[in-house]
Amino acid sequence: MTRQRLLALVLVGVSVLAVASVALVILPGLRHPVRLFFPGEFEPPPPPDLGKCTHLEVYYRIYSYDASWPRSLFSSEERDYLRSLETIVVDDANAIEALAHEVMLAEYLGIHPKPFRAAEFERVTGYCGSKETTSFVIWGRDMRTEDGYAYAFRDRRFASILQKLRPEVEPFRRRKYCALGLQSLWGHFRAVMGH
Repeated sequence: MTRQRLLALVLVGVSVLAVASVALVILPGLRHPVRLFFPGEFEPPPPPDLGKCTHLEVYYRIYSYDASWPRSLFSSEERDYLRSLETIVVDDANAIEALAHEVMLAEYLGIHPKPFRAAEFERVTGYCGSKETTSFVIWGRDMRTEDGYAYAFRDRRFASILQKLRPEVEPFRRRKYCALGLQSLWGHFRAVMGH
């Protein structure tokens, strides 16, 4: 093999690696990346199916209830109480059906293989009997499955259904958002006053 041919093969290999690297960075953010290579042959994966689940386990990760918040916002007893409500089991067929309906309405966004990181989120795990059938994470209006598929809810109905499953938390949630509002107002006031 001549030196020129070997150099050409190395250049082709490097080019392929460069294109693949760029694709890994850019493609996850595209709505339907597979369509770039197979136009017309891609059917987005359906959202997780909760319809056949006998019960759900919902874990709420609420960062703002932990020790990083000022001690005056929540007492230690209130923090302990809120931690006791972090995981709930939903076995009411009507509640499961309502959640399943909202999940099926979620719109496919694409593949996001990077690990999920967020301060506040909910993890929903569906079971049929004792067997886990599906699991996904929700933060705000976004949902991501274990496989990295990302979906978005068009409205806040799913979040409101989840909130209704834990009515005991609502007074604490309101207090948190009131504190955030006051903190924002204080920041604006200080900026206006020049401090």
